[in-house]
Amino acid sequence: MSKQELRIATGSVTNTVIFIVFLIIIIGLYQDGRFDGDGAGRLVGQSVLILIGAQIVGNIVVAILTAISRAIITGEEEEPDITDERDKLIELRALRLTFILFGVAFVGTAVALSLGAALFTAFLMIIIAFAVSDLVGNALRLVLYRRGF
Repeated sequence: MSKQELRIATGSVTNTVIFIVFLIIIIGLYQDGRFDGDGAGRLVGQSVLILIGAQIVGNIVVAILTAISRAIITGEEEEPDITDERDKLIELRALRLTFILFGVAFVGTAVALSLGAALFTAFLMIIIAFAVSDLVGNALRLVLYRRGF
């Protein structure tokens, strides 16, 4: 597995685990009634900021641990990160798909809200759309690297 593929795979696993833990916590808070009342919007905002922070920290920690593990297993020093035109094109294709999927889901959330969906439902729709679009974009990256683009 190449360095790019390993980075994409570990990032996908990390993001998926963080999203699952986040959803479990959020659904627990919802069942406790924490998203009812005046502080619901504030809690949604805080939750999103915590999710973003957890993803950043989680991805950094996993990237460091992966690099250390790879160096120990292979006995080689870390190579400099060199990106070429192919890497940039793969990244652009995956980002385009990610943004299209998220955009469609965002419009779907707006439609759901206009039809009377609750704020918490819209919040979950956007968070899940973000997670799914990220996962699909990373899957496309892996496929493109495997195919050699």
